[in-house]
Order: sequence, then C-alpha cells, then structure tokens
Amino acid sequence: MHCLHRQLRSARDSEIEQEVKEHDLNVVSVLSGNRNFEWPHSSTHQVELPRVSPTRVAYALAGTVHIDLQDQPIGNDKAGKPVFLKDLWPSPEEVNEVVGRAITQEMYATEYGKIFDGDRFWKTMPSPTGLSYQWDPNSTYVQEPPFFQNLSAERPRRSPTSSTRACSSRSATRSRRSHLARRFDPRASPAGQYSS
Repeated sequence: MHCLHRQLRSARDSEIEQEVKEHDLNVVSVLSGNRNFEWPHSSTHQVELPRVSPTRVAYALAGTVHIDLQDQPIGNDKAGKPVFLKDLWPSPEEVNEVVGRAITQEMYATEYGKIFDGDRFWKTMPSPTGLSYQWDPNSTYVQEPPFFQNLSAERPRRSPTSSTRACSSRSATRSRRSHLARRFDPRASPAGQYSS
C-alpha cells in the first residue's frame, strides 16, 4: 500500500508479482481513496478497492479484504478480546475536539494572506515564456506524454466506420479484468519504461 510506486518499488514486489503469476492468484489492491476510477495499479491485481486511509490501515491490520469491517473484528487485544473498527475509529466529537485545538482561523489568514507573495525560491524561479510548455527531457518529476509529441494544430481526419460488430461481450467483472490485466503490461508502456 504505497503511492510512491517508482521510489518504493523493491525486489520483494517483483517476487510477489512472480508468485501471483505462477499460481494464478486473485490479488486485490487497497488504494488511496483519492481516485474515483478503476485503473490497473499492477497487471497482477484483478480487483482494486479505493479506500480512505483509516480503512486501508484496518484492512492491513486484519490481513485480508474478506472482512466486513462493520461487523467483524479486525484483530484481538492483548487479552484476546475482539477489536472492531468502531473501537478504533474516533467519534465526530473527538475529531472536532482535535481539529478545534490544532487548527485556527489565524493559521488560514496568515498562510493564505501571503499565498501570492511566494518565498525566495518562488521569486527567483525562472519562468518560461512562449505559447507552449517547454518540456525538460532530464526532469525526474514530469515527462512529456508521448501523445503530446508531434501534435498538429489540424484536427486529424477520421474515416467513417461501418460494418462493425463486437468481438466479445462479457458481463463478469473477473473475466473482463483478467482479460485486460493479462494483456496490459504496464512495464511496456512509456510510463512503465520510465519508472523501471
């Protein structure tokens, strides 16, 4: 469960991927909840569950996603008593009490009052000019997407499509995702080649 995939990827990840492929395992990713779409995080993951951080931790503590976090314990305490997510999750009153102590109106007024001023780094940063962004091929932060390269101001002509029909129609999510996941190897994509 990490977001900095490129920086944190380890040899252990490769071992796990190999094990999943060799034994045709059905693997689930529990992802950050800031994504509102399904996309293969890895070619070996058939299911992805976007969740907020506390529930991601709860699944990790439970060691499985085959659990109803509302009704099943995620573990036991030192005395062997079941511990439920509701035992760990703070109440709205507790959250409000901490927020009330930690965040003040003055913090916002101070920080946002100078948001357009910038610090010395911002003020001395070179600013590019021109109609389009000048991509830095040596940047380790952002690279030009291949579909931006060689773009024309002219809209490409499309030929009309006729006499087409579906090659396959499947309704089962497992079949659809398995089919796509095994055909799509992210390491062969431009982003995958850059990341490895």
